[in-house]
Amino acid sequence: MTTLPAAGGAVTFDNCAHEPIEIPGAVQPHGALLVVRASDGTIVQATTNALAVLGTLAEAPLDRPLADVLGPGPAALLLGLCPADDTPPQSATVVLGERELDALMYCPAPGLRALELEPAHEDGADDGARSGTETVGPYDIRGLLERLRATASMDDLLGRAVAIMRELTGHDRVWAYRFAPDGHGVVVAEAKPDRLASFLGLHYPEGDIPAQARALYLRTGVRTIVDAQAEPAGLVSSDASAVSVDMSDGALRAVSPMHIAYLRQMGVRASMSVALVVDGRLWGLLSAHHYSQPRRLGRHARAVVEMLGLLVGMQLDGFERADLSTGLLTLQHYQNRVLEQVAKARSVPEGLTADVEALLGVCGASGAIVRVGDDIFLVGDTPSRPRCVDLLRALHAEADTGDLLAVDCVSDEYPEFADIAGTAAGALWVPLSRRQANVVVWLRPEHVSEVTWGDPVASVAVGPDGDERLTPRGSFERWTETVRLRCRPWLSEELVSVRQLHGALGTLLIAQAEALARANGELVRANAELDAFAYSAAHDLREPLRGVTTLANFMVEDYQDVLDEVGRKRMGRLISQAQRMARLLDSLMEYATLGRSEITLEEVTVIALADEAVEALRVRFDDRHAEFRHGPDATVRGDPVQLVEVLTNLVANALKYNDDEHPVVEVGVMALDATTHGHELPEVSRNAFARSTDPLVVYVSDNGIGIQPEDREEAFRVFRRLHTNPDYGPGSGAGLAIVRRIVERHGGSVWIEDGDLGGSRVCFTVEP
Repeated sequence: MTTLPAAGGAVTFDNCAHEPIEIPGAVQPHGALLVVRASDGTIVQATTNALAVLGTLAEAPLDRPLADVLGPGPAALLLGLCPADDTPPQSATVVLGERELDALMYCPAPGLRALELEPAHEDGADDGARSGTETVGPYDIRGLLERLRATASMDDLLGRAVAIMRELTGHDRVWAYRFAPDGHGVVVAEAKPDRLASFLGLHYPEGDIPAQARALYLRTGVRTIVDAQAEPAGLVSSDASAVSVDMSDGALRAVSPMHIAYLRQMGVRASMSVALVVDGRLWGLLSAHHYSQPRRLGRHARAVVEMLGLLVGMQLDGFERADLSTGLLTLQHYQNRVLEQVAKARSVPEGLTADVEALLGVCGASGAIVRVGDDIFLVGDTPSRPRCVDLLRALHAEADTGDLLAVDCVSDEYPEFADIAGTAAGALWVPLSRRQANVVVWLRPEHVSEVTWGDPVASVAVGPDGDERLTPRGSFERWTETVRLRCRPWLSEELVSVRQLHGALGTLLIAQAEALARANGELVRANAELDAFAYSAAHDLREPLRGVTTLANFMVEDYQDVLDEVGRKRMGRLISQAQRMARLLDSLMEYATLGRSEITLEEVTVIALADEAVEALRVRFDDRHAEFRHGPDATVRGDPVQLVEVLTNLVANALKYNDDEHPVVEVGVMALDATTHGHELPEVSRNAFARSTDPLVVYVSDNGIGIQPEDREEAFRVFRRLHTNPDYGPGSGAGLAIVRRIVERHGGSVWIEDGDLGGSRVCFTVEP
């Protein structure tokens, strides 16, 4: 026969957290394990104590049908418990001769059935005396329910739970063990005799119950260790290639050597733990120790204790939900205040930062960082602006895949931020917009506390093979640690509160966007109607105006001998005003036509467009002896005809408003950050440019008279001329208004700034 080895071998410093405790290759010796091939009922593996537990004089069970070992009736009953590989574990009681055995059948692997058998000990006397174990008596289920139902708080519930479990099991000590958010545990309730030292309030490191053990608690609910002094019974097979059986669903699974050594070091003879599951997570454990002798619970007793854990978990869930609701009532008051401010503010950052107490009160923070686009707003107690920028960059790298990131100790992950723990030991990150990296980060300062640990970290010894091996703790004295650089933990109701605010902000912003879309739609329709009216009015007025001009000219020609000097001047002014009105009507028609014309987008170079515009103005250049310069060139996407009109208007203005004897006009392309007054852009445009990898700006510079900063926005108003000096020639004042309309129809922006040639520089983009 081949003895199947324990799966993990020696428990070392490196492999403790990964020890495969679900496949130990052995069972606790008070019970036996038979592994049966489902197809024919043949026993393919068995523990070395199988015959002793079964109490039969038959030959060794390996490679024999289960019916030959247990008898046809019991075998048929047990094999029928798990007809398929996906059947959950099933239990039953069978009688073999004079022995009554509790049986548990489960599926450790496809095509195999694992059968655990242990003495039932329902009467608790005879077998208990022979085996050296203790059993427990009958249970008052109704009384158990009533005692738990009457609890008024979580502490009261846990206090009653440990007392009830001690009564049910007879263990010397029972305690409730709660897992903290960071994974370590703390004893929160206890039932024990006075002679035993208290565990209440002690903390224990996360490694005491590693991840794989916690996963098994979620799966099976109850874990019992009958006798820490007993040697496990190994699983054997006649097949050298047989593998260890996965005992995750079993009750007899042998115990990790490290844990056994730990129990022996503490003087514990028997132990058990019951999972407390809340909302699908392992909230904690009800654990027990017995010191004087082994202690075993039969199948029915374990079921009752497991039910106790289920009931306590359900009530813990209720208390947590009640606490969550109570906490949220206060926090929602702050949420509402923040939403009120955002709803009436001109921008989201303005609304979020308007009521500092409300923004911080949403989750009990002391400071906050609000980032929207390139703007960062600091609220309350925060680090310096440069350190906040560094913190945002670090948290963004960690939070880019989640909707919320709560950190109690920033310096754990990023030691370089230990220096800002006074204002930002912990952070709560919530995105407003992932695409634009807009976020709110709430901050909390360091909360210095003292934690009393149950014992030091497990010691490490060097084994014969040179490996570092974990050894049982050599001391169980309490020791106190001062915890620094951590904030007060973010509570579940605070996390829910910021999620609710995030959702409400999204709903509010969507509603505002819909209202804005409706308003924009109405504005588009109104503009279309206005364009149609303006075009129609200008068109209809041109004919009578043309008649007025013609008649005035006839009168000057026909009656010049009759008119005196004053009359001739007045007729001249009449003709001049009529001509000006004609120009205004022409500009109005052009302006209105722009709103109705289609845009044809093509890839064009800026210098080619500029050359076309300059050629249309060649006479003016020649008359003024003006110089046209090419700046850097680039390809843009736009309507060539309309963009030529933009450049024609801008170049014409550069020539018109220029007193220099040698006018110079330059057209080119530059990056946005090369402009001198880019900060004067509308906020939406600035944010868009900042997110672009290579923002380009088309410019027209001149050495003319320039435009003062206070007049630059006024210059874009339709029919608004800043200069009425006749030396600058006639004009309608619609040129820059037409430029802006064309640019904005291309999705861009246009603005005026100081030029590097001495005059003005008009800049525009043709995409967002």
